[in-house]
Amino acid sequence: MKVVIACGGTGGHLFPGVAVGEVLLGREHDVLLLVSEKEIDRKALEGRGGFQVRRLPSMGWPRGVSIQTIRFFAQLIRAKSFCRKLYAEWPPDVVLAMGGFTSAAPIWEARRRWIPSVIHEANAIPGRANRLLARSATRVVVGFQEAARAFERIIDPGKVTVGGTPVRNEIRAKPDRLGARSELGFDPDRRVILVMGGSQGARGLNTRVIEALPGLKAERLHWAHLTGADDQTRMEAAYRENGFPARVWPFFGEMQKLYAAADLVIARSGASSITEINYFGLPAIYIPYPFAADSHQSANAKVQVDGGAALSFEESEISGERLAGEIRGLLGNPVELSRMASNSRRLSVDDASDRLADLLCDLGSRTK
Repeated sequence: MKVVIACGGTGGHLFPGVAVGEVLLGREHDVLLLVSEKEIDRKALEGRGGFQVRRLPSMGWPRGVSIQTIRFFAQLIRAKSFCRKLYAEWPPDVVLAMGGFTSAAPIWEARRRWIPSVIHEANAIPGRANRLLARSATRVVVGFQEAARAFERIIDPGKVTVGGTPVRNEIRAKPDRLGARSELGFDPDRRVILVMGGSQGARGLNTRVIEALPGLKAERLHWAHLTGADDQTRMEAAYRENGFPARVWPFFGEMQKLYAAADLVIARSGASSITEINYFGLPAIYIPYPFAADSHQSANAKVQVDGGAALSFEESEISGERLAGEIRGLLGNPVELSRMASNSRRLSVDDASDRLADLLCDLGSRTK
């Protein structure tokens, strides 16, 4: 069976798509990844064998009307022509799209050729591209029940399935906790707090952490911090000035070790990050990225709060002093911290990759 997976543009689209693709490769199917022309996609796919990879002309839908609007439609025309030629040369049996406007042309061309297709929505509030594409796809799979309700208002509810969000394969094998801490150089007698702000929203979150550090000096903490591209020096200086041991990276390639070592996570609330945090059963404090489209990160975080797995605060509402107080409160209440960890683990859908692969195999087999 031949499968096209459109999954480029952001790590939140790419990594879950790759995870499904790796399951399909393991079942001896042919998989072609359609990714964007961004550098992040190229880097993320380095060292991954077995896939065919093609780069699709695409860009996000611009806000308002400007010269970018013209460029967007020009790119969309190029993408549709690209997919028409690709499907003629390499006709897929089924198409999976992981969201974002890299998904539009592959899904529309699949419909034109009567090829079954699936779109996956990881966020609690569906993105604009997936809302637009839902009527063209054969099936819609969502990570959260909240997204299912949104889609059921615009398409046949029978087309919508809650199936979780795939976890990238490299972190599925959970490292030993003590081994991970030792390898990363963490003091075994200190609590480890993992901070990660994502590629877009790191700086605002980093600032809140800096403001919180003076109120945490009495705590025995070791910090693991992913700062984003431009904030490493500032964060290293802040930890040093407040007397905390810390490991600070712009990005880190072996997240499974950080998750295994952590006691508490402070993070933005992108769907892929939440999926991985749930997979490792970690309690979290979420500070949603304030400029996320349709405030979807706030909705994602609310799912975690309602499930008893996390606390959530809007960036504009939480000061560094309050953040320090919330951290102290959780670390000083091991029963509550343990309860949140158990709830986080309960919210994980461990077999999301296999579920999506099963659905694709079922739909693809009907075309033969």
